[in-house]
Amino acid sequence: MKVLAVAAVLVARGATAAAPAASLGQVVREIQAADYRGERAELQRLAASLDRVKDPKLAAYRHYWQGFARWRRALNGFNETPTPGDLGDDLTAGIASFQRALVEKPDWIEARIGIMGCAAPLFFLARDDAARRDALLKEYLPIAAAVREKGADNPRALFLMGQTQLGAPPPYGGDPVKAAATFRRGIEAALTEARQTAEDEPAWIPRWGGAENLMNLAYLYVHSPLANRELALAYGEGALVAAPEWHYMRDVLWPQILALPQPSEFRPEDVIAVERAALDRWGHGDPQGFLETYAPEVTYFDPTRDARVDGIDAMRQLVAPVAGKIKIDRYEMVNPSVQHHGDVAILAYNLVNYVKQPDGSEKIGTKWNSTTVFRRMDGRWRTIHSHWSLTKPELKEAATQ
Repeated sequence: MKVLAVAAVLVARGATAAAPAASLGQVVREIQAADYRGERAELQRLAASLDRVKDPKLAAYRHYWQGFARWRRALNGFNETPTPGDLGDDLTAGIASFQRALVEKPDWIEARIGIMGCAAPLFFLARDDAARRDALLKEYLPIAAAVREKGADNPRALFLMGQTQLGAPPPYGGDPVKAAATFRRGIEAALTEARQTAEDEPAWIPRWGGAENLMNLAYLYVHSPLANRELALAYGEGALVAAPEWHYMRDVLWPQILALPQPSEFRPEDVIAVERAALDRWGHGDPQGFLETYAPEVTYFDPTRDARVDGIDAMRQLVAPVAGKIKIDRYEMVNPSVQHHGDVAILAYNLVNYVKQPDGSEKIGTKWNSTTVFRRMDGRWRTIHSHWSLTKPELKEAATQ
């Protein structure tokens, strides 16, 4: 089953001399894996290896993934010290490849997303050159506008739009609240896309974005006025579940999350944030979000169980069969309430799940009552008890004795 974000598949190195479609898929998987691992030299090699793909039906995808490899080679370079001197060359080459993809597929939003992705760091590199910045804006703002117009349901477009809303100077950005909402929409869009993706879809169709939006949320809750250690941890853990070898997430951003100070005062929103982050992951088939909140001694009730579930090991066994199979297009946490007593907090709320119909409309799926008891342990809110029940279920009349 497809899930929101699948860790890049590690496969044998090297493309064949005359790369058929199967080899294009293999190289694409290797490019994504090399991107997550931060292997700049490998990204350069793999981009060049795609020149061997001669099938004209695959030309747009060949150009796209060559552009993607150069784009991500540059982004990974920003994490190195000292900063490599070839970042601008990579970004310019990436734009050229994406533009060649547009020649093959003129209306393709994915290539425009790639151009926008390369243009943003080019603008950053030109931060001391006003004339260069003005030229870049004139050239690429129309493309950014097209991506905004057509990318409302595209997780890759939302990944970039949220970054602009967060990091660009006003009037284009500087709004972390708006950016956070966009990244969450990106997660929902990735889920919807995953549900609609056939099992045998070729690997060269761009489907990345789920893990990247999780990472963006982790970054936002470290490097913005909304800094929140609990949320950053939750979304960072989600990104690492999706991409365990992600060098930037694991070796750069994760230590920054751990360095965030513990909140000195109780904040109800921290408890709600822990639950919401777990719900985000649950909705795209990842039960690990909840498991990571559970204390070893957690107890659990839901209406499908005959008896209480005791302990983290039992909970792992309980949720293992549904991993990758839960598909919730959107949910609403209704009227959350938090009661706080020392190191214990009790969260109660209603949950409404929504299902998207073939015509694009929504209908209500399931409705739940939820009560979670948290305890502060080792600086984090951990679940020690969780209870779920259906909201106003249809009950059969009790048989008279």
